[in-house]
Amino acid sequence: MIKKKSNFDEVVARWTAKQVEVRAAFLEERARYYCPVDTGELKADIHTEDMENGNKRVGSSLPKAAYTEFGTSGPHAQRPQAWLRTALIDTLTEFAKK
Repeated sequence: MIKKKSNFDEVVARWTAKQVEVRAAFLEERARYYCPVDTGELKADIHTEDMENGNKRVGSSLPKAAYTEFGTSGPHAQRPQAWLRTALIDTLTEFAKK
């Protein structure tokens, strides 16, 4: 009897990659939704990056992204506006239901 080579690992890898893609796209959309808009620069810079290990990174490369997310201190302090954390909580909640 000839045994067929199992492609289970390949199927799981493809499924996992697709799930990472879907969740990253959802997170990027939610981050744009929650992003506060002054000039629109931050909202326009929200993007998804491919990581070398098959993961994705969603965020912005602008320094103001961290200042907006976590706030600043000093005489002209800016209050935190947790747009990315809120988007992440939305994403985790949405996919926990499925």
